[in-house]
Amino acid sequence: MSISSNRISSSQPAINQTSTNKASTRSVGSLSNYATSTPAKQISVGEVIKGEVTDLRNNEVTVTLEDNTVVTGHLENGEQLAIGDMAAFRIKDISINGIVLEALPKSQALIENSTITKALEEAGLPKNDKNRLIVHELMKQGMPINKQSIQSILIQSYTHKTLDISTIVLMAKHHISMENGAGEQLQNHINNTHSMIPEIKQLAELVTDFFEEQLPFFSTEQTVLLGKEMLQIVLSNESPNFHAQKTPDLSFLSISQREELTELLESFSLDEIQKNDVLNGSISLRDAKNLILLNMESAKELDFQKQEELRNSIIEEAEHSNVPVDEAVLEQELSSLPKTIDLFDSPIVKSIFESYHNYQLDQNELAAFLQPEEIKKLGELLENFPISPTLKELISSGDASVKEVLTTLKNVLSFTPANETKELFHSKEFLKIFQTFLLSEWTLTPKDLKDPQKMNSFYDKMYQQLEHLSKLNLGRGSGETASNSLKQNLLFTQTLNDIFTYIPLPLRLKEQLTQADLYVYTKKKDLAANSSNLSVLLHLDMEFLGSLDIHLTLNNNRINAKFYSEEENTKQLLLNNIADLEHNLNEKGYLFQSEFSIQEKSVDIVKDFMEQGVKSTSLKRYTFDIRA
Repeated sequence: MSISSNRISSSQPAINQTSTNKASTRSVGSLSNYATSTPAKQISVGEVIKGEVTDLRNNEVTVTLEDNTVVTGHLENGEQLAIGDMAAFRIKDISINGIVLEALPKSQALIENSTITKALEEAGLPKNDKNRLIVHELMKQGMPINKQSIQSILIQSYTHKTLDISTIVLMAKHHISMENGAGEQLQNHINNTHSMIPEIKQLAELVTDFFEEQLPFFSTEQTVLLGKEMLQIVLSNESPNFHAQKTPDLSFLSISQREELTELLESFSLDEIQKNDVLNGSISLRDAKNLILLNMESAKELDFQKQEELRNSIIEEAEHSNVPVDEAVLEQELSSLPKTIDLFDSPIVKSIFESYHNYQLDQNELAAFLQPEEIKKLGELLENFPISPTLKELISSGDASVKEVLTTLKNVLSFTPANETKELFHSKEFLKIFQTFLLSEWTLTPKDLKDPQKMNSFYDKMYQQLEHLSKLNLGRGSGETASNSLKQNLLFTQTLNDIFTYIPLPLRLKEQLTQADLYVYTKKKDLAANSSNLSVLLHLDMEFLGSLDIHLTLNNNRINAKFYSEEENTKQLLLNNIADLEHNLNEKGYLFQSEFSIQEKSVDIVKDFMEQGVKSTSLKRYTFDIRA
């Protein structure tokens, strides 16, 4: 050990060493200052010294104090120290064997700040705020902080001015190319603004707006040609399919409910076959709805007859008594007359109508989106089209699906007068069903999620449709932006799946479009080895429920669900209905447990997934970057 003016000299003996009875003030040698002849400095046990670490090897540290005095000693705890650090030390012991120094702890921020400063000095770069932020983000991601790394991020930050430094660093860490707007897409994911729904809505509106605003200026031939191209793009390889799917029946009603419905309908018109079909639940939902509507018309006619009979009776009685008819009394008597139609204001009838409406929404049937007068107008527009009587009847009743109508149109346009085709394409009824179809093509229903074939083709099909629509130059400007943004979103989904399993789910729920995001915690190789152990997170942003995260863990036949909601009302709603979910899962052989919490923050794509399994990097490792 030595205390010298400007260098380490391990062989130099201590000078003026004295002994004293006061152990706490024991001092060693005399100190001289660099380039001066200042009297020797005394140090004692317990004293705190401050200076710059000028050498650090093994357990020996050399510290240059503010007055240029150099102190070398044995260091007990220097894990966070690096050459160039300004640090404080306590003299822990002084003996014939040397000085023992204890490094006093520094705040993490102070250590990081010192490391950032040294990194920029070594790189020969200005110590401005932007460069400091770059080094900070590189350190945060455990990446090298040498000159090449810093300059690479700096150059990209000038090229991609709208991106945060943290996003650029994350892209570099995972070797993600900046092509196809990937940087913007990652930043959108980080900020939770990556939903496809806004662009899907915007693009569907822009396409139909183009038809409405621009087609009047096109020739008839141009209009027909463009309409054909458009239908061909969104309906490639489709053929008419007149309700091949079986309509649901009434089996969802209990036996007592079906008996009550039978009793109601028997009061009007119900033959034996219909009665048996209702009782055993085999009658289709559509036929049941039509049967109820038919009987409701009978009830209205019966009510009208009763009112007319009462009206005539009151008038005859007044004439017989030779007194004038009091109109107020007459109306009061008529309004107080019991109405037969009220018999249909029952929970069972409401349940059937609601189920049928949901079915029509799910099947994209005309009646779910068009008003009766719009359905009538559409039928008139298609009157001279070479369409089968079966489809015309379905259109008139509103029971035809949008897909059936558009697919048939695609196939018959070549045989239809051009002027009538142009009139159809410019009608609000056609534009409404075409926009509805685009939204249905680019979104998924809960039922679709159960269909592997649908899920496998959904994203590729959407991308190809967007590619073809882009070539038509529809909407230009904002339309092109929305289309490109959607395509970039789809491409970036593939990129993310190289890092972790992620599936965006643009959902079409009952009268609501929203996006769900499915994140899989389980690593792909572990999932391939054992699919009975799975950990996933489903993130939903609902119009009325707010943000909702559902963390599901599957272990053989055990499912653990943790629900995180923003609102207490949402939490209570889930609690009130969780028993139904538990019952259904138990029926399928699963043991189900659930927990409910109010969440403070939503899913963090970076911390929860992109950094999954990555160990934090100690600041100590950056000593080697700088010294190199």
